[in-house]
Amino acid sequence: SREIGIKCVETEWFLFLDSDVVLCKNWQRIAEKYIRDDVGAIQGHYIPVKSPEIEDYYQAITKLRRLLRAKSKPSTAVRGVTGDVLIRTELVKDIKIPKFLHVYEDYYIKKYIEGRGFKWIIPDELYCYHVMGSRIRRIKSDAYMTGYFCCMFDLYRISSVVKGVISIFPKVLFALCIRPNFKMAKFQILRQTYFFTGFLRGYMRGVKIG
Repeated sequence: SREIGIKCVETEWFLFLDSDVVLCKNWQRIAEKYIRDDVGAIQGHYIPVKSPEIEDYYQAITKLRRLLRAKSKPSTAVRGVTGDVLIRTELVKDIKIPKFLHVYEDYYIKKYIEGRGFKWIIPDELYCYHVMGSRIRRIKSDAYMTGYFCCMFDLYRISSVVKGVISIFPKVLFALCIRPNFKMAKFQILRQTYFFTGFLRGYMRGVKIG
């Protein structure tokens, strides 16, 4: 759908805007300040509006990280997202997104633009609110395919994914002590398990996406 949309663009720049995001005030004016000859895309930060299944776990793990003094890098900074991004049309007009890539197509677009020598920037002052539901019914397919394409794009090492699936159980126990939400526990364990299964499938196939 993104590829079809791109082919319909007739302007020098265009905006991808997902249906589950709300832009900050003056989003366009802020983004336009960063248009330069070497910039191919200008993306806003995601501020998640989450369900209890996600928010309770996030709050508990944030507290755990503070206790352990652990640091983490936002995945969207590496991956790039197309929920609210201004893109230079000429760089992607002829893009051919693999038809099977129904998740992580945003990362494919980001790498495509960067591969042509242009920057994908995420200014600190640019952001949107992203409504994130727990989607228990879709967690199997969503998490599985995310894990699969994370492997295909070589975003994680197998050792870190194995560590993640092992550590999810003590993390969930800690989260339950902070936020006693058993639906949250089920959601997080299922998400991590299906993510690992998808990643393992990709690892066994050994196919990489450029």
